[in-house]
Amino acid sequence: MQKIKVELLKVHPRNKEFFDDMEGDKWKDFVESIKTSGIIQPLIVTDDYIVISGHQRLKAAKELGLAEVPCEVHEYTDKDGITAEDWKLKDLLESNLMQRGIGNINPMKSARCIGELKRIYDVRKGNNQYLGGGSATVAVPPKTEKELADNLGISERHLRELNQLNNLIPPFQKLIEFGSGENSLSLRLAIFLASRSKEEQEELYRTFGDTIGKYKKAEIEQYQKDMEEMRKKMSDMQNLTRSLTQQKQELEKQKTELEQKLKNIKPEVIEKVPDDYQDLKDTLRTIKEQSKHVEERLKEVENERQKLEREKQEYLKALEDLKTKNKKLEKENSELLSELRSYDQAQLEMKYNFELSSEIADLAGIINQRIEKIDTLINSKGDLQDKNVEILVQRLTDSLNKALEKVNKWSFNKGVMDVEYRIVNN
Repeated sequence: MQKIKVELLKVHPRNKEFFDDMEGDKWKDFVESIKTSGIIQPLIVTDDYIVISGHQRLKAAKELGLAEVPCEVHEYTDKDGITAEDWKLKDLLESNLMQRGIGNINPMKSARCIGELKRIYDVRKGNNQYLGGGSATVAVPPKTEKELADNLGISERHLRELNQLNNLIPPFQKLIEFGSGENSLSLRLAIFLASRSKEEQEELYRTFGDTIGKYKKAEIEQYQKDMEEMRKKMSDMQNLTRSLTQQKQELEKQKTELEQKLKNIKPEVIEKVPDDYQDLKDTLRTIKEQSKHVEERLKEVENERQKLEREKQEYLKALEDLKTKNKKLEKENSELLSELRSYDQAQLEMKYNFELSSEIADLAGIINQRIEKIDTLINSKGDLQDKNVEILVQRLTDSLNKALEKVNKWSFNKGVMDVEYRIVNN
């Protein structure tokens, strides 16, 4: 272990990708602990002063103005088929996960940690090499997802679910990592979305946008089912249209050929028309009827396609109207909550003022009552000669003076408070 100047230490370039800084009271307590007890556990750094473990300790040291911090310097080289950079990344992930616990990390960042550890350990193939070099924090390298899950202190199922989040498209990953309120994703819904194909996710994002987190899994599944049925109908119609168009083209071709043959026939004026001439005319008539039937069917199919397209647009419009209504309801709900908060605040203020007024009134009444009793007793005796009474009077005077000093410090920003003095009678 050695002391290294704070100004020389550098944050690992990928630390923010996997871990967030502590915030709020937790961070204040952490800084206060270092201020009181110092840095007990040394930072782990590379030989070129890149921090592997201890980014929060380094941040606290800078905030407290410390010049040096205790460090352990580890050397990293390419070894056992693993690059030096992956050795550094492995230690960065494992040391931070062990210190923080995977449940205290943003789910999307946890997913990235798991994905990188699986890649480095080659867990997917189960043919992990022995990680004997570097400064591995895991004594026995995991070869399966179960072993990796055990090392991280989570179930194998949860590990797979978290790792699945890496399959999300970037907009959904951002909703998990940075989203808040209505523009966020629950872990359950995110895992469901991650099971969809990239194309399905992109369609869902185009439809629902950043507010997809407001919808239930069943609602999204129903939307996908409806759209799939519409797409199948459209596809069937396209295939039917293609087939009918081809039939029409073939009939048009036959019709043209027959018309040409009839044109080339020049029957002489005889008592009987040649049989082949009449056959050609009958065939042409049949082809024309078939062509007409195909055209009519094509028109029907086109009408059905247009109707289905209108239904699709109406469905999407209804979905958009629902989103608009949801926004309106959320706005109204937000306004109502704001009013309720204002009402609650007003109630608390009234309760506070009532209690304060009651206490002041009771105090004033008790003081007046006691003073009157004491004054009556003194007047009945005529004079004060008892030493003990004299001491008590002096003590009372001191107490009243101290009380008056505090009373004089009370201030009211909204004017003088009217107090109802209530005399307590025996």
